Amino acid sequence: MRVDKAKNIEAVTNELLKNPLQTVREVSDKTGVSKSSVANYINEDLDKIGQKNEKIIKITDTDREIIEKAQIIVLDSLDKHI
Repeated sequence: MRVDKAKNIEAVTNELLKNPLQTVREVSDKTGVSKSSVANYINEDLDKIGQKNEKIIKITDTDREIIEKAQIIVLDSLDKHI
């Protein structure tokens, strides 16, 4: 994938995360990406949200590790206060 396409997809995704009810025209105006490209990204790439995606699984595993470490720290600090 070309670098500019990846940046455009990221810009569209970030904009839609702010307000998922935006129209294609609104997203296009705010991101500077053409309306047809925005529509294509939404239909082709963002439509797959919720399906198993390797990048999403890696993020989820990393987040889980961070949460587990944070819980251990909290439990250790609680044990010291008791």
